[in-house]
Amino acid sequence: MTIALERPIATATVGDLMDHATAAMPAAFAVAAMRSRGLDAWPVVDHDGHAIGLLTA
Repeated sequence: MTIALERPIATATVGDLMDHATAAMPAAFAVAAMRSRGLDAWPVVDHDGHAIGLLTA
């Protein structure tokens, strides 16, 4: 039996990185993303895309 989905299921992983963190992003995810990319700093943006901070390691 095959079940057809109306829309694909998406999950966020560290491999699916954006070029910035969001205020709603869990801190553990942001830390893992920064470590996997070797980043010392990562900008944080709000839901409108405006910079609101900078995460540093």
